Amino acid sequence: MRLNMKWSKLKNIIENKICEKLQNRISLNLTHYRAAHEPESRFWITYDGEEIISIS
Repeated sequence: MRLNMKWSKLKNIIENKICEKLQNRISLNLTHYRAAHEPESRFWITYDGEEIISIS
């Protein structure tokens, strides 16, 4: 696996390895903030549209 892979491709690879019952229910998200007053980036996981894990 390439280290410089785009997030969208990596996200699809990971989400496709989730068991069938959870596919389309679990979503991985990543964003980068540019404003100085906010964290540099944020990663979060949602389950049925509800945020269950947030790392920034």
